[in-house]
Amino acid sequence: MNATDRRHSPAVGRCARCARPIRTRGTGPIPGSIAVARQWPDGPVCSGCVAKAVETFGVCDCCGIDRMLPGRGPDGQRWCTECAGGLGDFTCTRCGREGWIEQRGVCGWCVLHGHVSELLDDGTGRIRPELQPLADLICSMDRPRSGIRWLTRPEPQGILRALAHGQVQLTHEGVHTLPPVKSSIYVRDLMVACGILAPVDRFLFLFEQWWPEWLATIEDDEHRKTLRHFITWHILRPLRQAAAHGPLRYTAPERGRRNLRKAAWFLHHLTIRGRTLHDCTQADIDHVYATENHSLREDLRPFLRWAMNTRRMPKLHIPSAKEQPTTLITQQQRIDLIRRIHTGEQIELADRVLALLVLVYAQPLARIQQLTIDDIQSTLDDMHNGDLARGVLQIG
Repeated sequence: MNATDRRHSPAVGRCARCARPIRTRGTGPIPGSIAVARQWPDGPVCSGCVAKAVETFGVCDCCGIDRMLPGRGPDGQRWCTECAGGLGDFTCTRCGREGWIEQRGVCGWCVLHGHVSELLDDGTGRIRPELQPLADLICSMDRPRSGIRWLTRPEPQGILRALAHGQVQLTHEGVHTLPPVKSSIYVRDLMVACGILAPVDRFLFLFEQWWPEWLATIEDDEHRKTLRHFITWHILRPLRQAAAHGPLRYTAPERGRRNLRKAAWFLHHLTIRGRTLHDCTQADIDHVYATENHSLREDLRPFLRWAMNTRRMPKLHIPSAKEQPTTLITQQQRIDLIRRIHTGEQIELADRVLALLVLVYAQPLARIQQLTIDDIQSTLDDMHNGDLARGVLQIG
């Protein structure tokens, strides 16, 4: 950089709280830096640290009063606005509460309450009485800015308005019908937390809502009948028994979905071969296990066992699962591949870059598991003058 560039380039400092590179507003973008949000007594402070400071509450280390603690003393003490001085006014002109000022003297909680009141209005100018616990729960959140950002999205707005105007029943099934599914799941969880809806196992409920819609996509009547029995007796019953003893995890219902999809695939596969489940032969089983991938074969295994145990198909042999050993390339092979791809002009540039990134940085899980503490070296830069410590990991 020449003298002219240095004269016209904006000065870059560091945040007094987190030591990230910062710049003054209006100076243009600088790689890796963020704009200064406030100039406080302890120095320039970035927007992230300002937000964290005005959301920190407790007992002031200086005056002993329980209130907002955005200030910081010379030795890291937590100070209130009066003890720190020069931080600004964070008292809401509407409710008198200290906190993040969202709109011209109005705090985030008041703004959030206004959004919630508008969205849950049942048409009478007030919140629908049955949804008052939901409104109270949303307005009581510790970080109102998160709630404000969430309520500006069209998805939760549509769901809350539909609930307020009684477009669906206030039941698990009713809320689940409101699109999109991910947003309705979140709202339903909030309604459970505030007591509007009775607690249910989340993953079991989602599975119970999913499988009838999925089963309706199966065109063959016999296949659909067989899969319904498989769902009822082999998948749903164990899930409900497990949910009765504790919350389910995501893996159990998801495994059921995979088993169902592979079962439907196998029934369709038999139809293509001119067979049904009743006259399935060992050759049909062997063909699947010889030509399909390991994931499909393992997900299909529960359906085959169930079909044989319930006499829906003949007693046949299911090949045992064989774990394929992981084969690692040597360091010399890796270097040879890097050289070959680096000089391979016949390969597309994007493919070459991706391949080089994989070969240079990617490590298989088997190799990562072999690393020990002795393979990792940690070095820290000096932290004098407020410089940010940077940890460098070097894996040998």
